[in-house]
Amino acid sequence: MELLRYLALALICIMVWCTVYDRLSADAWGVPIEYGLQPDRSDVKGNMAGFKAAEDGNYWPALFHSVPQLGAPYPANWNDYPVSEDFMIWGTGMLAKVVGLFAACNFLIMFLQTLAALAFFYAARRLKCDWKWGFTGALLFGLAPYGFAHSLHHSVITAYWHVALGVLVTFWISNGEGLRFRSRRYWIAIAVAVLTGWQNVYYTSIIIQMIGIGLIIQWVRHGWRAALPALSIGCTAFAAFMSMNLHTFGYSLLHGRNPSAAVRNYGQLEYYGLKLVDCFIPFPTHRIPALAEIGRRFYASTILPAEVPPACYFGIMGIAAFLWLAVYTVRVAIARDRKRIPLEATLTLWIFFFATVGGINGLIGVEGFQLFRSTTRYCIVIDCLALLFAARRLTLLARRWPSPWPLVAPIAVAVIGLWEFLPPSSGEDIGVTAAVVNSDRLFAEGMEATLPKGGMVFQLPVMDFPENPIPGVSAYEHFRPYLYTKDLRYSFGSDKGRVQDAWQRVIVGMTPGQQIATLERYGFSGIYVNRAGYPDKGEGLLNEYKAAGRTQVLESPLKDLYCVVLRPWPNPELPPPGPLFASGWYGEQDSATGQRDRLSSGNGSTLLLTNSGSAPVDRYANFFIASLSARTVTIQGAGAYESFHVDQQHPAKVANLHVVLAPGANILTFTTDAPPTPQQVGPITFDVVNFELDDSPKPEE
Repeated sequence: MELLRYLALALICIMVWCTVYDRLSADAWGVPIEYGLQPDRSDVKGNMAGFKAAEDGNYWPALFHSVPQLGAPYPANWNDYPVSEDFMIWGTGMLAKVVGLFAACNFLIMFLQTLAALAFFYAARRLKCDWKWGFTGALLFGLAPYGFAHSLHHSVITAYWHVALGVLVTFWISNGEGLRFRSRRYWIAIAVAVLTGWQNVYYTSIIIQMIGIGLIIQWVRHGWRAALPALSIGCTAFAAFMSMNLHTFGYSLLHGRNPSAAVRNYGQLEYYGLKLVDCFIPFPTHRIPALAEIGRRFYASTILPAEVPPACYFGIMGIAAFLWLAVYTVRVAIARDRKRIPLEATLTLWIFFFATVGGINGLIGVEGFQLFRSTTRYCIVIDCLALLFAARRLTLLARRWPSPWPLVAPIAVAVIGLWEFLPPSSGEDIGVTAAVVNSDRLFAEGMEATLPKGGMVFQLPVMDFPENPIPGVSAYEHFRPYLYTKDLRYSFGSDKGRVQDAWQRVIVGMTPGQQIATLERYGFSGIYVNRAGYPDKGEGLLNEYKAAGRTQVLESPLKDLYCVVLRPWPNPELPPPGPLFASGWYGEQDSATGQRDRLSSGNGSTLLLTNSGSAPVDRYANFFIASLSARTVTIQGAGAYESFHVDQQHPAKVANLHVVLAPGANILTFTTDAPPTPQQVGPITFDVVNFELDDSPKPEE
């Protein structure tokens, strides 16, 4: 019977999921549930690229990640950005070999949400909940708005299934005399710890913290020896996390630290911090008009909207469970009955202290540790705790109810709870998505049929990877053709902050004719242009390419992408290293007018200039310095030392700044005498605009 209950739970979750996403036919499963057609879901192509790399055999768990189809002319480096979910990415890639990339992506999300329900049910049953209430809580947890809101574009966040298992292990550690070494429960807890370390670092962190609370409870009650099993479980989770990131640490040791790969700042900790109000606010597309209106008013007025689309809403039943937990805890606390204070309340209170705006995570962030910028994601842990509390209490209360209420009540709660928040604020119109997917596929296949095997494609506008959108083009749009080709190589897709890819920014400052000559010398077979990155949709650029003699053009059926066919040299050269904004900068922001901005995030930002020759060379830098507040900016290094005064109305023009580059790496350091200006993106000191490095002085204007 118990096995049949698990099977029934899985089938219900699958049926509901397929209905919500309209994936009820084989053709529909060939269309991804998300393709980034809305800006707040644009990360999806970045996830798909990871699955595609695994499908092609270029992504293996815990090994160095190098993708030869990206980062051309070099293999793309994916080792600077820490990732713990290698097994999930690799497994989805292996499935894609069998069923296709998009069907595998869809299956992953359905599997994760179904697995969340099954794990919750397992935890509830181990905590002696009646199967009916555990079943109801499992449905509300596995099919929570949180999962649908994060969906495929945040697939590593949608993998919250193990949270309930982490709570179960915390109960085992905290209750009675805790866990004993070599007991069955202990080995289950060790397995959960390993799985936790192999999932997203947000969940790893909070589960280790909950285990730490259990450790403290046992230490206080029974002494330090009783806390050792909990210590070993927490250490196992941390070791599993480290094992998945050995390639990241190893790459840093071999090639030096890369602070630009993942840029975080304290302002993001406030913007994306946990806020209780978000858990109570329905999403603006709620099926009940009155609740939808509450959501619209809230999201129209708040300047801290958590993550978009809204993911924190508990639903009516989740809110009821949370309020029940709060009221019950206050009552027993007033009665000074400490033994009856639920562990769920202790864990929830700690999560609020840690994750709320200005909480412990914020205090740590002030000191520079800013890894956990989106603690709003811990709402799903609180939801899990509240639902488990409700399931445990209702199990006790329902024993006194007359028939048929012990059966009717959980069915009613499940039906009303799911009806209330489904369909959620998620998904795309399958017809629209299919049209875009078909256009991209035909365009990519046309490129692969026209360009030589292994041909390299330079992608415009030039964009950094990861996490660096520009106006009109989301962060991972350049992955679109890569998802459909096998042999072509693309310039986009290597972790930013390494000198080998800095040459691409030099191309942007060239005329279209110079771009063609230079890229053909480097061996490129085509120039791919995303029209959305240009105010004239790339028409002016296309006309200049044609005027330069490259008239063969491939265009997508939807006319949003085109590729100019080039004539690569038979013996191409490797591009020389370009200027690299190494540390203390945000990603480059290119405007529709062609302006290229590099915002400094603090004092002492560095610019790396590389001389690949064997003798010193003279170079001349030309750019502008702008600032929101009055300040003096001093530039020193490579034989240069100059200061420039700027304010909001008067940017400084730096003309022919003479530098002498010794062989190898040369550092220019930018310092300033005024503090940064707080902005939504983070603290900003000044802006370096249109930086160019020339072999000879430019004539004075």
